[in-house]
Amino acid sequence: MDKRKKITIALLLITTLQLVNYIIFQNYKGSIVINTSASWSINLPAWLFFCLTLLAFTLVFYLAHLCNPPWPYSLVILVAAGLSNLLDRFFYGGVVDYIDIKIWPVFNLADIIICGATVVFIWHFLFRQRPACNKH
Repeated sequence: MDKRKKITIALLLITTLQLVNYIIFQNYKGSIVINTSASWSINLPAWLFFCLTLLAFTLVFYLAHLCNPPWPYSLVILVAAGLSNLLDRFFYGGVVDYIDIKIWPVFNLADIIICGATVVFIWHFLFRQRPACNKH
């Protein structure tokens, strides 16, 4: 049951983030930035960024399979928000960024969720007991 709950949360989060991006993209075109580069506007070729993203997701899923940890909700949320930004690249040619606080590069709701989930995941990783990995 826990696995279904986590998948449901991930799908709901991806759907919500994509819906928010679609509404903002359709109604506030003058206020958005389509970020075609990596985090904090680091310029990478699109193919390289895509490959690095897929490599990161593959590594996360491989380690999860190898070590079979109980996936904390923070990791589920982190992966879902990251996938939402990846979907933006397919649908819009880049990540739809719309929050501009002037002292930081423009970002979006998924970026906030990624940062928060990363902090919680690191705390979980450092201070919770980790299961031993299987030796294949």
